[in-house]
Amino acid sequence: MVPSFTVYRKPTHSDRYLNYHSFHTHSHNIPVIDSLVTRALSVCSKNNLETELNYIISKLILNDYPKHLIQKRIKILKEKPQKIEEETRLVLPYMGNLTYQIARTIKSKIPTSFGYLTGRKISEILVKNHKDTIKKSECGIYKLTCNECNACYIGETKRDFKTRLKEHEADIRHNRILTSAVALHYTEFPDRSINKNKSSLIELEARNFQRKYKESLYIRSIPKKMNLDNGIQIHDNWSSLIIPLLKSPK
Repeated sequence: MVPSFTVYRKPTHSDRYLNYHSFHTHSHNIPVIDSLVTRALSVCSKNNLETELNYIISKLILNDYPKHLIQKRIKILKEKPQKIEEETRLVLPYMGNLTYQIARTIKSKIPTSFGYLTGRKISEILVKNHKDTIKKSECGIYKLTCNECNACYIGETKRDFKTRLKEHEADIRHNRILTSAVALHYTEFPDRSINKNKSSLIELEARNFQRKYKESLYIRSIPKKMNLDNGIQIHDNWSSLIIPLLKSPK
């Protein structure tokens, strides 16, 4: 029996694509059609191809794409014409018809192909970041303490300390001794473990450079440590003056 293939879509797939009437250059609409059709031509078996192409046509029409344009692109892609390479390619900011006028003027003088950049999206203006962000109060310099020898590891994190602690524990479990000083310590002493009661953030610091600078100072202030280096370089004169002013890491 000959296997039969078609395009798979998740149950949550919305069939929403770049709307044909959105403020985008025409060269951004064409690839929407081409990508769907090319996938169908490369994935679908012959007995499933027309069904998939009809599905693409119906869904793109719902996104306001003209039917004649979709069918034209399907015909072109089926025939697989040879791509004509231009000598030069320029990328212009998309400003409506003015962009096309500039492109036509340049093309009349120089053999050139064009790409276009769109402006900022409304979502980028209204929402800085869609993902959950860590509060600045959770950033800083932290200390991990061994439950047996009281050796300490000083580190800095811009994320939640609990998340960073879990990463250290994963390094220990997987023996990542080449990239983790903490894992190296507990590989050498397998009967020991991190004392979570004595491990915490030492100082809150959201600023990146200041966080790394303070981390280096704290490493220098710890007599018994797991760290294999002292962090960023600080002149001894400065470290001797500033270290006494640090908060106690105990």
